Amino acid sequence: MQAICRYEDSISRYVQAICRYEDSISRYVQAICRYEDSISRYVQAICRYEDSISR
Repeated sequence: MQAICRYEDSISRYVQAICRYEDSISRYVQAICRYEDSISRYVQAICRYEDSISR
């Protein structure tokens, strides 16, 4: 499933990136998110996914 995640940049700016998280129970809040950097490099960042039952 694809979910929108917010990643905090070094300049303290929030950018929206497409995050893909795979879970069997679908209850984990933390998920691995990949976002394309300006230098065209993929970096792994911790993404938080707000669940309906989580909040």
